[in-house]
Amino acid sequence: MSGTRESTPTPTPAAPETNEPKIHRKTNRTALYAAVGVIVIVVIIVLAAYGAGLLTKHTSTAPPGACPTGVTLDAAGASFITPIMSQWSHGYNSATGNSISYDASGAGAGITSLQDAQVDVATTDNPISATLQAQMKGPILTIPITAGALAIVYNLPGVTAPLKLSGPTIADIYLGLITNWNSSAITANNSGFHPGNEAIVPVVREDAAGTTFVLSDFLSDDSPKFNTTVGEGISVNWPAVSGETAQTGNSGVYKYVLKTPYSFGYVDLTDVLNNQVQYASVLNPSGDSITPNLEDSASAVADMSAKITFPAVAGGNWNNVSLVNSPAAADYPLVTFSYAFVYETLGVGYESSAARAQAIEQFLNWTISASGGQADAAPLYYVSLPSAVLALDATGLHALTFNGAAIPSCG
Repeated sequence: MSGTRESTPTPTPAAPETNEPKIHRKTNRTALYAAVGVIVIVVIIVLAAYGAGLLTKHTSTAPPGACPTGVTLDAAGASFITPIMSQWSHGYNSATGNSISYDASGAGAGITSLQDAQVDVATTDNPISATLQAQMKGPILTIPITAGALAIVYNLPGVTAPLKLSGPTIADIYLGLITNWNSSAITANNSGFHPGNEAIVPVVREDAAGTTFVLSDFLSDDSPKFNTTVGEGISVNWPAVSGETAQTGNSGVYKYVLKTPYSFGYVDLTDVLNNQVQYASVLNPSGDSITPNLEDSASAVADMSAKITFPAVAGGNWNNVSLVNSPAAADYPLVTFSYAFVYETLGVGYESSAARAQAIEQFLNWTISASGGQADAAPLYYVSLPSAVLALDATGLHALTFNGAAIPSCG
């Protein structure tokens, strides 16, 4: 009902009778039926083309029933995984003929883009809270796609060996309770380290960031004072500290640290090792100072994964999943999963089409395959996921649907 009332037509007066003979014109019904038939056929063809995704922005060139090609997916989120996403873009395109465009705009921006249905896939280094999930256009899948380490970085001219730092010491630097490099809290654990009284220049992320979540999660675990004062989150209220600066993206942080003597920040391990930034050994729960590398990061991911009962990828609440502070002696304490998020029902998402939905499922399955995305992890200092986590991912991806129907499996 449109809300308007239909008027009753006024009867037309009958024409006066005449003695002229009535003329009966014969209607060409054959032509009329043919025209109607053509219109119906055209409508059917248009609807079929739309359903197959042929009228959307990224058109598949695949024949019906085959894997689509020529589809460009859009993803946005964590800068933590920029190096591996760049590699995946090339690898996925070579393997499938499809591609993915990645905007490393930060975890917060990625989640906002998914909320607004502006991307196919969002990524973060932290699980999404139940509150945020409730703000989405529909249920989402939480899919671990890789893992990696967060490094504590600094610029100390003349210092060659990694500094040994504890969680409480790092927390006190960000709380403004340790302000100079010659603090006894720093020198006590670093024999032979005799700095001057230079002020520490703390660097934080300006944008909402998964790395901020991982660091604040770790510091909240190690420092009750930090937990009650700041807490954890992708964007936190850092205390006002003299000299503190905020930078956008991981690249913004490490570039600032590289050029600024006596600065102090946090960056993904891959960017650190690729850009020769100084970085610290961090005290783990066993009392060992661990310098981050691929081996001790992978050990931490494996050990924490073995002790955690993970929720389901589809419908599970991952908000309490954390990999920080593995208790094993050889494990680096600052590691995290990186997650991909997609709508469970892809028909509610960005530029939905059957071909696009098939390509999304294809990309996600490719990232978690041993011969696909997981093979790219170690050369870039990321951690390939434990088999149990990959199996959980694979099961969860079966929940993906397009307009209420299962998505046909595609290589």
